[in-house]
Amino acid sequence: MLKFLISKSFLINFTIAVLVVGLGLYIALLFLDNFTHHGESLTVPDVRKMTVAEAEEFLTKSDLRVKILDSNYTVGHMPRTVVDQDPSPDTKVKPNRSIYIIINTSSPPKLKMPELKDVTLRQAESIISSKGLKLGEIIYRPDLAKNVVLEQHYKGKVIKPGTMILKGAEIELVIGDGLGTTKVSVPRLIGMSIDEAKKYLHKYFLNIGAIISEGEVTDTNTAKVFRQFPMFGKKEKLIQGETVDIFIKQ
Repeated sequence: MLKFLISKSFLINFTIAVLVVGLGLYIALLFLDNFTHHGESLTVPDVRKMTVAEAEEFLTKSDLRVKILDSNYTVGHMPRTVVDQDPSPDTKVKPNRSIYIIINTSSPPKLKMPELKDVTLRQAESIISSKGLKLGEIIYRPDLAKNVVLEQHYKGKVIKPGTMILKGAEIELVIGDGLGTTKVSVPRLIGMSIDEAKKYLHKYFLNIGAIISEGEVTDTNTAKVFRQFPMFGKKEKLIQGETVDIFIKQ
């Protein structure tokens, strides 16, 4: 056995086998590098806002592939244009990598008009945005409900909750200005404390305005109103929600 292992013919065959295996590994690694583009990378271009045809042509020229992942409607984008992509622009990828795109549908879907009446303006803005609608003109109307939605309009007409409407439509809101239109006589506040004056004014749907001190006031809780503006009386009228300034002293 030992003689065979050290024989000339065995050594020649063994050397040939090693060379063949080494050459095979080299070719395999060379093919693998070429197939996987080892060490090569491309920068993903930005194809957002392009049409599908433009994106496909641009990515193909960039040695990349394109696949449509999904389609939905996005406000502000032209129909059949790319609204998003994965991987994102400027990402480094290998050649022949698939770039997944989301395209904008040709027409917006319909949705039910939400109920906005009696919610605050801020809440209404949040609901409009979450539903994929747009906030249109804001119209203020005299009403005690300050910054509260009184009516919801579409194209200048009242739209009822549940009405089917296109996504992206503009909704106009009629908002209360906190004043109202009802006029009331100014009540007499002379001799009252600040808290008493506030409570008394609230009965008339009026509010305290400026509080002006005369002389040294050490305790506002015991200070009394000695003058007010506007003056009290049947001739003086204020719209509900307006204010009355008071002058206090110790």
